[in-house]
Amino acid sequence: LTHHQEECPALLMAVRMAVVACEEFGHLNTPDLHVMVEGSPCLADTIQGLSRARLANPPRYAYCLSDSLGHSKWRRGSKELKITARRIIDQEAFWSASDDEIMDIS
Repeated sequence: LTHHQEECPALLMAVRMAVVACEEFGHLNTPDLHVMVEGSPCLADTIQGLSRARLANPPRYAYCLSDSLGHSKWRRGSKELKITARRIIDQEAFWSASDDEIMDIS
């Protein structure tokens, strides 16, 4: 929230995506973990802030603007995780909905 500066549905989704990625890969700010985000600028900004991934030096972040609900791809070596939003979430869904209710994870 400090990085993104507003609490919006995309921030909430980005945090949930980051938690899933963290459970899979551990620390999100390691230099060998790459992330690609497709969706709103808010989703991209929040994931970039949580992962500290940059476009350069070292490049481990990519972003594509899209009208979709958004998805993120996380990759370390040959291991890849794709997380796709199923629906927009609010504060209540953030705390109460299961990952499977709000995201496709593969």
